[in-house]
Amino acid sequence: MRAMVCIALLVGAAPAAADPATSLRCIRTQQIKEARQVAGQGYFVRTGKGWWRNAAQACSAFGPDRTLITRIAEAQLCRGDIVDVVNLQTGFSHGSCGLDEWQKVDAPPPK
Repeated sequence: MRAMVCIALLVGAAPAAADPATSLRCIRTQQIKEARQVAGQGYFVRTGKGWWRNAAQACSAFGPDRTLITRIAEAQLCRGDIVDVVNLQTGFSHGSCGLDEWQKVDAPPPK
């Protein structure tokens, strides 16, 4: 009887599945039409299905005139991937960030 109660509690505590219309685990890089980084707010990309935000664990390295460098085998950016943030002009590294799940947004914050 005790084992059944534990199993019921574990099943009841499981998180709800993410809605695929508003969140994605991965975005294929060839789908990205535009990208923006906003310090403290995340990495925003526009695909044919609208704008998506990756909070990237509140990565402070994001900012204007910076790009992401990835070392991934797949041509996609996924939750759990580590990206390096580099200044476009100088090549200076601002650090690395871990990506989160992609969330659908209406638009990125203004530049």
